[in-house]
Amino acid sequence: MAEELNSGNNTPPQKSYEKAEKDHKLKTLVWLFGALLVASIAYIAYSFNENKENQEYLMQQKQEIVGELARMEHQYDGVTLDNDSLNTKLLEQQERISGLRDSVDRMKAYPYLLRKYKKLVETMKKEKRQLFLLADSLDRMNQILVTQRDDAEQKLQEQTIMSEKLADQNVELAKKVEQSAVIELFNLKAEGVKVSSSGKIRPTSRARRTDKVRVCMTIGRNKLTEVGDKTIFVRIATPSNALLGSNLGNTFTVGGESMNYSAKTSIYYEQDALDVCVFVDGFGEEFTKGVYLVAVYADDKFIGETELLLK
Repeated sequence: MAEELNSGNNTPPQKSYEKAEKDHKLKTLVWLFGALLVASIAYIAYSFNENKENQEYLMQQKQEIVGELARMEHQYDGVTLDNDSLNTKLLEQQERISGLRDSVDRMKAYPYLLRKYKKLVETMKKEKRQLFLLADSLDRMNQILVTQRDDAEQKLQEQTIMSEKLADQNVELAKKVEQSAVIELFNLKAEGVKVSSSGKIRPTSRARRTDKVRVCMTIGRNKLTEVGDKTIFVRIATPSNALLGSNLGNTFTVGGESMNYSAKTSIYYEQDALDVCVFVDGFGEEFTKGVYLVAVYADDKFIGETELLLK
């Protein structure tokens, strides 16, 4: 009888237990997989939203810098003095602010670049305050000189010397901002020039009168940059997007990529400020009206850019 009962039971107790344990483990694995999947989806969604918010914040910071530079640029409008040297410095500072604004407006909003330009904006604010204080001082001095003719010449001379000294100190201070091992450019400017038969050079903004393009800049003082020979390369794109003065032999390397250049010059860098000018020929072709894009490279890196308008 017992044998009949045992033969009628299809699943032994041990096998039933093992089957139940396997089912339990399978359900546990399914539950864990589902929990991990939900957590992964939640993390991805969170990361996406956070990255989007970061990008929006960086763009907002970039626009704030551009707006601040635009306001600073307009503050120089209409400011003229009897002092030609200080007038020149005011104009150069305004052009420098304009060039920086264009660079920030075109750049991608990377955090380290935004920090760099914020520091530079603060430095420019200090320079602006110093220059405007000098301008105000000169204006007050001129009013005093109207009633004090006896010592007018001496006082004006002393004030001019002091103003120029302080303005030069401000320019040097700007050159020390954001020191790194990479060469930095300041006061980058491009202009058309007319070369007479005697060799005299005159600036011109007229395309038909232009014989060459003169690109001038100041290499910043930097104690971290290695002393020695440096080659400055200049590329100038014409309004038709052709490279001015390019030929197959004029090549250099930037980031491992070979590029053509319009002109180059060699300097010996001793970690101090250095003014450099490069002339680019039209190579027999007439200059056309429009905007020319000027880019400068050194030490295998892009270091600055500006624009030239020929009418």
